[in-house]
Amino acid sequence: VFATRSKEQPAPTVGLALLARAGRACAARAPPRVAIGGITLERAGAVRAAGASAGAVISALSALAARPAALSAAVRALHEGLARRA
Repeated sequence: VFATRSKEQPAPTVGLALLARAGRACAARAPPRVAIGGITLERAGAVRAAGASAGAVISALSALAARPAALSAAVRALHEGLARRA
């Protein structure tokens, strides 16, 4: 969806508009739509609102790996934020 630093040769970014369009096109079949690429904790809500069923937040959570309390708090905030938009 967004630019990412977790891949050496990432695919081109598509943005939230294309994610939303794909969600509308597939709505009748309701397949899961997982957003990848540059998904941060701050962007997760917008990604969900655009129609993603889930989002990969690799870099955002990896950066907190050495700080278990911060990692746990971030996962909790992410879960709560996405649940409110579901």
